Amino acid sequence: MRNKSRKFLFLIWIAVFGLVFGKHTTQPIQAATDSIVITGYVFLDKNDNALRDQGEPGIAGVVVSDQIDVVVTGQDGAYQIDSSGGLGVVFISIPNEYSSKVPFWKHIEKKSDRFQADFPLKKRAENR
Repeated sequence: MRNKSRKFLFLIWIAVFGLVFGKHTTQPIQAATDSIVITGYVFLDKNDNALRDQGEPGIAGVVVSDQIDVVVTGQDGAYQIDSSGGLGVVFISIPNEYSSKVPFWKHIEKKSDRFQADFPLKKRAENR
């Protein structure tokens, strides 16, 4: 019986210690407050150089987000997010028939009030 009491007191002590000295927060993650315009293209990278060259068509209907705002690319593959915050990242949802050799996200560099992020994609072999 004495061991059970000690164990119980030990567990109570751990819980109190964790509540008093533990790192916890009830604050939600806050988005950045600086507004920035994020623009770019999602395009078919025919020559696999990760740059949009003349003759490489845009891909319509791709979802792009800054983790707060969500847009869809137009017929020319262009998008624009008038971001009121976001969490410092812009990313795409890669359509099933495409793949990417580069990351599907980019860190937003806030050196000015505009940021350009292009996303090159390739057709999957089974969809060519």
